[in-house]
Amino acid sequence: MLRAALLILLAALPAHGQSFDDAVRANVSLATRTCITAMLSGIPPEALFQQAGFVYRGMDRGVNDFGVRLGTSHYFDAPADTAKAEVPNIGAPAGLCTVTTTHMREVPFAALVAQTIFAQFPYAQTTGLHRWTLRQGNGLPLIVSVSTITRHRYEAPGTVEVSMSFPG
Repeated sequence: MLRAALLILLAALPAHGQSFDDAVRANVSLATRTCITAMLSGIPPEALFQQAGFVYRGMDRGVNDFGVRLGTSHYFDAPADTAKAEVPNIGAPAGLCTVTTTHMREVPFAALVAQTIFAQFPYAQTTGLHRWTLRQGNGLPLIVSVSTITRHRYEAPGTVEVSMSFPG
């Protein structure tokens, strides 16, 4: 667990002469690895994201049309708005983690996510177009899927996302 956290921290170090596109790719990959590490290790995600150089931002979702409070969303922003991660629960193991960016299209984004997954988990299974499953021990498998947002209350159309969750 500590080794994973240290690797994430080292990957967050800035590179000299890095282009904006390179920074987007690096931060998407780093956020994806951080989400996966948080979900599989049970380490609260805020510790890992802050160690990796992401900045926490809470956003009050307000009240829906039926008067129901929608709660707070918890984001971890990469520098220069290159990528962000969202985790619903703070202070507990992550049950869901999503990484988004507005600076890539779905196909290269999915290729980057696949590269990131298979570098860390060569045993991952491809279970559909832009969808992978990570199995570890006797626990629930981690489902990873990439999509492009077309209609969303809080994200711009064309934003690409990788969502990581356990079944059920």
